[in-house]
Amino acid sequence: MTYTLTGVNTGETGLDEVVITDDLSQVLPYAKFNDDVVVKVGDHVVAAPILDGTELTWTGSLAEGATVTITYSVTVNADAAGETLANVATTSATPPGGQTITPPPSETEHSVLTPLAITGGQLAPWILVLSVLLLISGGALMLLRRRTKTA
Repeated sequence: MTYTLTGVNTGETGLDEVVITDDLSQVLPYAKFNDDVVVKVGDHVVAAPILDGTELTWTGSLAEGATVTITYSVTVNADAAGETLANVATTSATPPGGQTITPPPSETEHSVLTPLAITGGQLAPWILVLSVLLLISGGALMLLRRRTKTA
């Protein structure tokens, strides 16, 4: 599963410190973090965030109108069927000499579906082998019967 976090500086000044924190405490018990984080500010790749326990945190600055995009993935555990993966991203930003801005958190939930039952997909190779053996056996029996009739 791939997550993408996007932050945009919509203000009229640069932001000296932007902190984006993604709380993965309701994701990581059911999935493995793949350690494949890519962070871009505009088109430039910048330093990746730090995963500390279950919190993924990126700190950087954003110029006026700039966008930061954080992309990472997790692999859902095979035994997570029926669980809900929920994460909450929070952000704070500080303009030069200003007061810290804290927008509302962003939340997402993903239900892990129960896998479909196997209904014969694994039987197909055995059926093919069995069919061929039956055909060969049937042919052999026909040959033996014809030989006994002609003798």
